[in-house]
Amino acid sequence: GPPNKSCKPEDIESANLHIFPNPTDNKITINGNDSELESITIYNSIGQDITSSIKQINANNTLIIMDLSKLSDGVYYVKSKTTFIKVIKQ
Repeated sequence: GPPNKSCKPEDIESANLHIFPNPTDNKITINGNDSELESITIYNSIGQDITSSIKQINANNTLIIMDLSKLSDGVYYVKSKTTFIKVIKQ
């Protein structure tokens, strides 16, 4: 494989996954490659898996749109195969 290039910590967090808008008030778009997106899990601030309670509006190989409008405001975590990103709903 290619040699490891040095990364700043914030690069590692979002290298393979992008979530926008963040902070959000309603919907988030999760953008990444298909191997990242095949295992998306969403946790609340105390670490409970709440993925099944979130409505997916749209999904394809590189994009998932999720409706967070039913969730209370706060901090959530989106985990893919290699990434862990904090999402703020406000």
